[in-house]
Amino acid sequence: MAPADTTPPVSSKAEAKTALKNLKAEQKAEKRDRKARKKANKQDGFFARIKQVFSMTRSYDPNIGWWMALAFFATFAVIFLIVTLLLNWVTGLLIALPLALLAAMILMNRRAEKAAFSRIEGRPGAAAAALSTLKRGWIVTEEPVAMDPKTQDAIFRVVGKPGLILVTEGPSHRVSKLVQKTRKRFSPILRDTGVPIHIIQAGPGDQQVPLQKLNRAIKKLDKKLTKHEVNAVERRLAALPISRPPIPKGVDPYRTRPDRKALRG
Repeated sequence: MAPADTTPPVSSKAEAKTALKNLKAEQKAEKRDRKARKKANKQDGFFARIKQVFSMTRSYDPNIGWWMALAFFATFAVIFLIVTLLLNWVTGLLIALPLALLAAMILMNRRAEKAAFSRIEGRPGAAAAALSTLKRGWIVTEEPVAMDPKTQDAIFRVVGKPGLILVTEGPSHRVSKLVQKTRKRFSPILRDTGVPIHIIQAGPGDQQVPLQKLNRAIKKLDKKLTKHEVNAVERRLAALPISRPPIPKGVDPYRTRPDRKALRG
């Protein structure tokens, strides 16, 4: 009896080769994807972010590199000298080097914050962007509680331990009427509670607080409330309906014109 022929047909061999090629192609594609992901992660890494912040800051302050170098070498020299005199030069080197790097980074962060605020200075919503950096313990409204649709002057509400803080955005002489209306709106609700109302004018004017110093000025206010009282005041204020300018939908307040036929009768 002749042995059975176990040789696979030609078509099955071709299919096996095709499947093998497809498998190799998929493995190469996965390898390329992994490399691309690793490269993207490296670009979004710590040093990439530092480089991005440094480039943004240098566009605002071209001498930032020299200031960082001065901060680094000055900090390194002082700390290295002190630690070397007290202990030894090896310990001085190990302590002075990271602290000098930290001093340079702190300087860059300060200048970067100033550069970021200078970019948005004078734009609508700049005060809200500055207030958004307030940390835990402060309740900030994202939308303005009052706004002039023609001039884009706005008032933002902040509730914290000092009480109710109304932060204005716009020239002082122009936003004063808007402040009076907003104060009259909130005063009846807070009259029995004794919660103080503070007015802080944000902007580049003489009697205004610059954006980079806005949060610092808010934190310097005297604290009158506890954490639970802050939440209670916020619930009262949040119950008020949001006052919006009476503008019909689809109408641009800058392009509205009076009806001349109606004026003539």
